[in-house]
Amino acid sequence: MGFTQIDKVKFNIIYTVLNTIAMFELTKEQIEYKEKVKEYAQKVVREYAKSMDEKNEGGEKIVRDFGEMGLLGMKISPQYGGLGLGEVAFAIATEELGAESGGASHSLHTQLNALQLLVSIGGDSARKWIEDGVKGKEIYAVALTEPGAGSDLGALQTTAKQEGDELVITGEKIFTSGASFSSKMLVLARTSGNPGDRQGISMLLIDSKTPGVEIHKLDLMGIRGQGSPT
Repeated sequence: MGFTQIDKVKFNIIYTVLNTIAMFELTKEQIEYKEKVKEYAQKVVREYAKSMDEKNEGGEKIVRDFGEMGLLGMKISPQYGGLGLGEVAFAIATEELGAESGGASHSLHTQLNALQLLVSIGGDSARKWIEDGVKGKEIYAVALTEPGAGSDLGALQTTAKQEGDELVITGEKIFTSGASFSSKMLVLARTSGNPGDRQGISMLLIDSKTPGVEIHKLDLMGIRGQGSPT
């Protein structure tokens, strides 16, 4: 029985992927970086892992430690105090940290997401926020997911409206990793338009202790120590 055109396309895709994997090798520098992160994970992260899993705490300490280790700056440009090592270094770090603690690996992922969002703002206004985040002096949480909308931006219900001299944010978020020990939050809110409209959504940087902000820590089954609130 001969190959159909679809079979041939599938074969070509699989061959290309396998061939790419076969050709990919870590550089000498990446191998050295991998060994450095692995040693750190086994000596330091392993000590946090038990507390994170059993008590659902320790996220703040590990993030501060990441800052001292330089891990929070791996994907951030040197102009903001980062190392600029790129995606491969991030994949290496995620794998090695995750081998000891899923919560620790997720903490790194959460902070890097927030920092890259701040980098997208750019300029002098964001520089101090990024530099402090790279050092672990500021801990960020990204408040996107909602009980009724999930992570669908188009279905976002949280609003932010100007009332006099204040911007009033109204809404509820859930599964916001690191929120309970964050110093600042990046809140996704609708500043114009209606639910279902993907336009008119803004990202607002607020202090986590802003009056009116209520954080209730969830006791999750997996990825512990994140302080994910509802």
